[in-house]
Amino acid sequence: MAIKKAHAQTPLDTLRSDLEGEDRFCRERAHYRYVPPRPATYGDLDLDPRIAEVLAARGMERVYAHQAEGVAAARRGEHVVAMTPTASGKSLIYNLPVLEAALADPEARALYVFPLKGLEQDQVGGLDALMEALDLHPEPGPRERTPVRGAEVYDGDTPGHRRTKIRQRLPTALFTNPDMLHLGLLPHHDKWAKLFANLRYVVVDEIHTYRGVFGSHAAQVFRRLRRVARHYGSEPQFIACSATIANPGELAESLLGVSCTAVTDSGAPSGGKHFYFVNPQASPYTTATDLFLRCLETGLKSIAFTRARRATELVYQWAAERGGALAERISPYRAGFLPGERRAIEQRLFSGELDGVISTSALELGVDIGELDACVLVGYPGSVASTWQRAGRVGRRGEDAVIFLVAGNDALDQYFMRHPETFFERSHEAVVVDPANPRLLGQHLPCAAAELPLGADDPVYIGDDPDGFRGALADLEAGGDLRREGAAWYSALPGPQRAVGIRSIGPAFRILDEAGKPLGDLDGDRVLREAFPGAVYLHRGRNHRILELNLEGRYAVARPEKVHYYTRALSDEDTEVREVRRRRRGNRLIPHWGDLRITRRVTGYERRRTNDGKRIGTHNLDLPPTTFDTEGLWLPVTGAAQSAVREAGGDLPGALHAAEHAIIKMLPLFALCDATDVGGVSYPLFPPLGGPAIFVYDGYEGGIGFSRRGFETLGDWLTATLHALRACPCQAGCPSCVQDPQCGNANEPLDKGGAVALLAHWLGSAPPDRSRGVS
Repeated sequence: MAIKKAHAQTPLDTLRSDLEGEDRFCRERAHYRYVPPRPATYGDLDLDPRIAEVLAARGMERVYAHQAEGVAAARRGEHVVAMTPTASGKSLIYNLPVLEAALADPEARALYVFPLKGLEQDQVGGLDALMEALDLHPEPGPRERTPVRGAEVYDGDTPGHRRTKIRQRLPTALFTNPDMLHLGLLPHHDKWAKLFANLRYVVVDEIHTYRGVFGSHAAQVFRRLRRVARHYGSEPQFIACSATIANPGELAESLLGVSCTAVTDSGAPSGGKHFYFVNPQASPYTTATDLFLRCLETGLKSIAFTRARRATELVYQWAAERGGALAERISPYRAGFLPGERRAIEQRLFSGELDGVISTSALELGVDIGELDACVLVGYPGSVASTWQRAGRVGRRGEDAVIFLVAGNDALDQYFMRHPETFFERSHEAVVVDPANPRLLGQHLPCAAAELPLGADDPVYIGDDPDGFRGALADLEAGGDLRREGAAWYSALPGPQRAVGIRSIGPAFRILDEAGKPLGDLDGDRVLREAFPGAVYLHRGRNHRILELNLEGRYAVARPEKVHYYTRALSDEDTEVREVRRRRRGNRLIPHWGDLRITRRVTGYERRRTNDGKRIGTHNLDLPPTTFDTEGLWLPVTGAAQSAVREAGGDLPGALHAAEHAIIKMLPLFALCDATDVGGVSYPLFPPLGGPAIFVYDGYEGGIGFSRRGFETLGDWLTATLHALRACPCQAGCPSCVQDPQCGNANEPLDKGGAVALLAHWLGSAPPDRSRGVS
């Protein structure tokens, strides 16, 4: 009789067995699903023997089907966008055409554009190694100690002497980001004439990150790039790559302004994924820390993703305190770390020196950090696409991996805990940019005119919106930003690029210690809320207290201190309706959408205990206000709606405030945005309207379409909000429905029952029965 060989238990088997044998985990497990593995499918691709030999030496003897399809489209001269999962080998789709062009023509050049600096650094080494193996490095100059390589990074971290050398001895492939393209290369294109004259390919990776205001700005930068290249006689091909989204072709065409062939069927293999939804009875951060440590203790290399810098530092701090010997083998990772710190952490993780990392979304993108086995998501990432992108960071060896989605108290987290099948059945969100946005167009046309004169029939701009383009030229001329000479427009001011921030944030602030040593960076939009005098600032697991905030010098001074509390800013704001652009007529609700002016002021801050969140003190601040113009919608509250709230026993100010919070929490179901991308305010009396009103607005200068999307889907949006409030089992309101941890008024006042009554009145639904709670 044959003896069946026992299957050896893996560390993942051990972890799952231990967890599923624990009563607490079984109580907190809201859902489990196994996503089965997928085998590889291969394609045929004739390669130059030299390239084939170099790839084979690196273990790439066959190409996946999507790689073959993408390279074939590029060889036909088509613009290409490839959308396949994380770690599916998309980089070969753009590297192969670049290598083939370089072998055929030593003068051919390529420009690689990545949204973040870390991605440039990660990719440049791999391409340069291929170029060196193919003998594509430029000949070094006499006595050159650090010669220019075949692939070089040119960004804000590149030293000045190195920038000069790169311009003088141009590499085959130049790696940069949209910011340097906007501020460095395009305004000084005459210094890059050889690059633009010989530009064959423009690689744009991670295009799913180009959303909202950043994506719309970047769309303008890429149009300016096409103008400059055309001026020097080149028409480069674009090769773009994306994680899984609903509309890769549409996004690439909006972003780049060219028609693209979409490659969407992945041939790469993937391991199976054990997906657990966990709804903790205690703190989600405590539960996530426990799971992260359990994974590490079982021998699984792990990554934990949080939704905020502070959460990253807290989870790391707790894991290090409780991890014993593991503390030396884990690290935090987030934006705000200095470039050298980020590179060192990436290298330690890739080499195996680290077993685990706790990160914000900064490691969601394609930095190669080696092979990982477990992923802990500390809260729902905000979109289905981002959740799968983060989950795709594990299981790269074709083996099974485990993902824990640990729910926070936020409304969307709890929505999916109660309806997990909705997550797995829901399609990935679409990413939308607006290259014809008149405000952004008005900012970038002076930049384009400073680079090259503009004509009324400019082929790069005329295809988006001819009337809008010509109207913008006329408005800018009338406003003095452009001057006309004959049939051409020129910029009225030198260097207009410096006044345009393409990420729509204020200038970066440097966080310094008392000796002046840099600790990190914080963008200008966040500094008044997170680095005010007295604020607790976390860096690498250590608490620091902000001693000074210098707004003119753009820096804050921090001192390490052992404190057992955190701080939260308090603020107020004023709203001005500048123009009504759309309204709807209804019996119960007459919503409006249009232009708003928002003035915010941080008035003070709270100190809250770390262990239980209890408020232990409030302090006043005297900081300058910030004002910006944006788009938003507002919902006037009629007398009948006010009566409905009062008849239900509700407090009107609390009902408005609670409804405002709940509505904002549910917007990401209908617009690909984060709750922090939008703002809101409620008024028991808004004098210009003669009554109460709720406002929801885009949190960016000029607006970018989030509130417009909400206005277009208002009925479904309000219905989902009402369902979420009624489904939440709390009586008085909680973080899962109406409380907001970022509320500038410390969540006072709030009336959940009144909010339900208000929404029910607007939707013509049955009012709440107070005798049975608020449902």
